[in-house]
Amino acid sequence: MDPASLFDDLPDAPFAAAIPSARDPARLLPQTVAHRGYKAQWPENSLEGMRAAVQAGAHGIETDVHLTRDGVVVMSHDATLKRCYGVAKKIADCDWEYISTLRSLRSPHVGMPRLSDVLGLLAEDGMQKTWCVLDIKIDDDADQLLSSMRQVLDSVKGPVPWEERILLGCWNATYITTARRLLPTFPLSHISWSRSYSQHFGTAIPNLGFSLHFSTLSGLLGRRFLRHARGAHPMVPAAPVMTWTVNQDNWMWWLLDRNLVRDHQGGKDVVSSARVLDAVITDDPRQFRAACERWEDELDGKRERPRLGLVSCVRSGWGDGWEAAKFTLLWVVLQAVRRFSKRLDTLPDVMKRKIQ
Repeated sequence: MDPASLFDDLPDAPFAAAIPSARDPARLLPQTVAHRGYKAQWPENSLEGMRAAVQAGAHGIETDVHLTRDGVVVMSHDATLKRCYGVAKKIADCDWEYISTLRSLRSPHVGMPRLSDVLGLLAEDGMQKTWCVLDIKIDDDADQLLSSMRQVLDSVKGPVPWEERILLGCWNATYITTARRLLPTFPLSHISWSRSYSQHFGTAIPNLGFSLHFSTLSGLLGRRFLRHARGAHPMVPAAPVMTWTVNQDNWMWWLLDRNLVRDHQGGKDVVSSARVLDAVITDDPRQFRAACERWEDELDGKRERPRLGLVSCVRSGWGDGWEAAKFTLLWVVLQAVRRFSKRLDTLPDVMKRKIQ
C-alpha cells in the first residue's frame, strides 16, 4: 500500500457517537464507557467486571491488550503480572498455559481473560449492543501483537462484524500505521495525554478519533482542541472524541456541559445541544449514569446545581487546577522519557497532509 494513501477511507465509528437523551432526543449525551471493565468494584479487565459494567448501564467497555510469549492476546493494562496478580514476571516472558493458572489479588480472585474470551462475552445475549475500545499497549512488537489480534478477530464470530463494535486505540505512529495496515476495516482512535501530540495525527489522518485525559480538555486550549477535533473534517462523519478516566462528579458535570450551546436570544438564555464529546471513560459507570440523570434534572428545571460559596469555589477551582497541572507535569515527564526511547514516534513526512 502506498504510504501516502494509507489513511484514505479510514472507517468511522458511529457506534461510539454521542447518543440522544431518552428524555429529549435533541439533547446529546456522551456514552458511558467502563474503564478496564468495572474497575471501581471488580478486578480490572476481568470478564466478571465487564459483565457487571454493562448491567450497571455502560454502553461500552474499555480494556487493554498485551501479548504472551506464545502469541496469545490477553487483557492486561500492565506489561507485568506484579500489581494485579502478585507475580514479578512480564507477560511477554510467560506462556498462556502458566498465565491461565493465575488469579487476581483482588477479590473475587478471577483469572486473566484472553481477547477471544472478551469477544465471546460480547457475543452473548444481553451484550450484543455493547461496543469495545481496545487500548493497544506499546510494550509488544506492533506487527506481532496486531497480527495475533487479527487472527483472533477473524476466528471468533459475532452477530455483526467486529469492526462495527470495536474501536482500536493506539498511542503512537508505529501502532496507528500497523493497525491500519493489518486491520484496515477497523476504526482508529489516538490515545494521549497531550493535545499537541494528538493534533499531529489529527491534522494528517481524516476520521481519526481522539481519546484524551480529561485534564487536557480544560481551559482555553482544551476547548479549542475540542472545537478543532469536531470541526476538522466537516465533509465526513465526525470521528469519536472520548475522554478518560473521569471519576469525580464535578468533572463529570463539566464534561457533560461541553455538549451544550448557550445563546442569549430575546432577553432569554437559549440552551441547545451539540455533538462535541462522544464518550466518557470511567471506573464507575453507575456513578456517571447517575451524574447524567442529575445533570438532565437541572436542565429540566427539576433541581438546581449546588452553588458553592466563595471559599468552596476557590478551593474547588484550586483543586481542579492542581489536578490538571499534576497530570500535565506527569505527561511532560513521560513524554520526555518515551520520546527519548522513541516510543512516542511521529508520522513520516510522506504520510503528512494538512486537512484543508
